Amino acid sequence: LSQAKAVKFPAEEGVEASDMKDSADALCSTTDADGNWKIAFRTNHRNFWVLTKGAKGPIAIGTETSEEAQ
Repeated sequence: LSQAKAVKFPAEEGVEASDMKDSADALCSTTDADGNWKIAFRTNHRNFWVLTKGAKGPIAIGTETSEEAQ
């Protein structure tokens, strides 16, 4: 992660793009044998994202519903 840069989340409809510094509450990362890394994280205790090496930004991969959180 020494080469990590700040990223902006894609904006939801009607909302400006924002950075993750105040809302990321869980994170995991992995690197494959070729050195390609992938970081998955959760924001605001419900939205899941993944960021891969070479990507222009994070990709939304799901939202946890209140039923799933219980």
